[in-house]
Amino acid sequence: MIRINVREKNKNVVINMISSIIELDGCEEILMKTKEDLIETKLPPAVGTRDIREILKNIGIPCHILGYRYIQDAVAIAKKEPYKPKDLVKIIYAEIAVKNGTTSTRVERAIRHAIEKAFTYGNSEEIYKYFGNSYSKDKGKPTNKEFIAMLVELMKEDRNEN
Repeated sequence: MIRINVREKNKNVVINMISSIIELDGCEEILMKTKEDLIETKLPPAVGTRDIREILKNIGIPCHILGYRYIQDAVAIAKKEPYKPKDLVKIIYAEIAVKNGTTSTRVERAIRHAIEKAFTYGNSEEIYKYFGNSYSKDKGKPTNKEFIAMLVELMKEDRNEN
């Protein structure tokens, strides 16, 4: 058991941080006790979250960099509301930034950095396996918008097959 003393005004920030950390490990429940109350949060298994993590890991995006988590968030938002990829910078980056207490610019940069890592040092065979003809060494790496859109499409195909 880990004990964390938190001020009431920071409680939601801490809950979000812990939820993100535990979600990466596949845990389904968080119990957090404050002086005022006991908060019990059950995290529903996110559809496709494990699949996205698997793809990101396989193509070579390290899970310790911020862009890894931001890409997961962006794909989840884009899957829920398919009209949003057009407004990626304005809406999705802003939502991710608010959730993580940062700016849209930093979110964009972290995602770009993660994609750069994958396409520079990652497994090109795995990249080709997932992205097929839309990827070639001659074309270079995709933009953030293209990369996220491709992942969303992969998730749709996955859902249609099952």
